[in-house]
Amino acid sequence: MEEKVFELIEKMYIEMQTGFSELRSDFHGLKENQRNLENNQVTLANNQVKLENNLIKLENNLIKLENNQVKLENKVDTLSSQVIALENDLKPKIEAALDGYSLVYEKLELVDNKVDHLTDIVQSHDIEIKVIRGGK
Repeated sequence: MEEKVFELIEKMYIEMQTGFSELRSDFHGLKENQRNLENNQVTLANNQVKLENNLIKLENNLIKLENNQVKLENKVDTLSSQVIALENDLKPKIEAALDGYSLVYEKLELVDNKVDHLTDIVQSHDIEIKVIRGGK
């Protein structure tokens, strides 16, 4: 009976040792998984910091874009004012120049008509002079 008890105890000891080995193996696996999770948590935290930094950069770029848009709008307003001022300045000058051109054209037509009339008179006188000279 002692031998059966001894065998039973030996069998229990072997099973316990096997169980302990499995527990140790599982425990080591759990420790490894925990380390991996901790490393992943650190990686996630680092990535979160990078994302936050990128978000800050993006927000700063958006602010710069908005500021540049305001500057461009101001420049467009300034240019529009300058164009209006130029139009207001040039319009009377252009109208005066066109009026002057019209007057010069009218005078030129008048002078041209007078020259044509004088040319006709000169031709008429030339004919009269030829007739007078021919009659001698």
